[in-house]
Amino acid sequence: MEVLNNMKLSFKVVCRLVIVSLTPSICIADENNNTQEVATNFMADVGASKESDETTMDMTRLERGEFVLERRQLVIPDDGAQIFWNCVGGYDSNYARLVVGNSGVDIENNIDTSTWTDPVYEMNTTLNKDIQQIAELELTTILGGIGCTCGLHQLNFGEWLRVNNERNSTFGVDVFSVPAFFMPSNWRNVNAPYGPVPEGSNNTAWIDSVETPYNNIPPVAVNSFGLKKPELALSSTPGGTAVFTSTNDLVTTNKFIKIHSDGGPVTIRAMSKGRYNLVVFLIREDPPYLYVSNEFDQALGIQGRFPSVEPFNQVEMYTDRLAASTFSETKAYILPPPTDGYYYQLMIKNDEDGSFNDFEHTDDDLKCTMSEYGLELKNSVSLSFESCVVTACNGGVINAVPTDPKVPTDPNEASKNVRHMMLLLAMPLLLGNLLFK
Repeated sequence: MEVLNNMKLSFKVVCRLVIVSLTPSICIADENNNTQEVATNFMADVGASKESDETTMDMTRLERGEFVLERRQLVIPDDGAQIFWNCVGGYDSNYARLVVGNSGVDIENNIDTSTWTDPVYEMNTTLNKDIQQIAELELTTILGGIGCTCGLHQLNFGEWLRVNNERNSTFGVDVFSVPAFFMPSNWRNVNAPYGPVPEGSNNTAWIDSVETPYNNIPPVAVNSFGLKKPELALSSTPGGTAVFTSTNDLVTTNKFIKIHSDGGPVTIRAMSKGRYNLVVFLIREDPPYLYVSNEFDQALGIQGRFPSVEPFNQVEMYTDRLAASTFSETKAYILPPPTDGYYYQLMIKNDEDGSFNDFEHTDDDLKCTMSEYGLELKNSVSLSFESCVVTACNGGVINAVPTDPKVPTDPNEASKNVRHMMLLLAMPLLLGNLLFK
């Protein structure tokens, strides 16, 4: 995520971009050009964003009481769960969220704030009308400055969208901008009331006038979003109950792989010109349509934050260089059989490919979206999901989820270690028998 301070000086500030399940990193730049980054519930760091050219400009766009509120419809396809991505950028504080309507009800996707006469009443009757659920997305908060951040939401989020789509819900993506850090009280809680500014409060998130650049010209905030269909991979083991026929080999530039398994252990081998990090997630196939907040959020009474999914693999996984030439010579990562009702999703992290957000801004234009390598790889990756029984694992075997971190992840070494441990445990008994005979 790139940020520029609001000082009328020439400088540049660069913060990392992170992949998140809920809220992305927030970069705050002060007048001394120091930055502080905060990241919550993130899945995986995906590298540094590009640096922008040095710029001199005044970046104050909104005054107290002014705001930008826009909603656009999100259409969910009927061909399975997909990766959802979202980018939000703009001046000062910009919040994005995804809203899910009540089943069978078309939510309002054309909020026209130019017709508002009573902002408090309109915020209560318009913002969450017919909305059943809220999922907070990306945000940027650069006090007196400008920023852009993008987030990728794994297939646990995609499955939740799919289930709600099958219930005939409609979806929208909102962006809301104000000249302060504060979030509206009903932004991530469909039941929270929105009211006038409390006495003695300087919270400028409470809009108290209709002085709004409702047409967003010149642009104050931008929001881009979309879906990315994952590549389908097939994993089978001898004696399994696979219902497909495949070589189980795949060459792709897609960063996201959905792995279908026949219920046996899953073997992953990968080769690429670059050295990419592999991250595995365990995804529930049919989650409840109403998600449940994690215990931390429940304790704090926080709503609207979709629960994150953590990496399933407990050891670092990487692609081998193409010099390995054949899959039999590459490292084989072994995953246990997925839990019933779950499947594995593989994400290929391409940190070395460069920036993942496309951020441009002038006085008259603003762009914040995914870059070329936000969803695709610069170098194609060759993947094999054949078991070691089918294709020899001469390059070594690594248990991606070891049962004991002190035990080597190579099964052959692990078996040796167990024999050595049994011998050490038996030594005191042998010595005791010899001494007391």
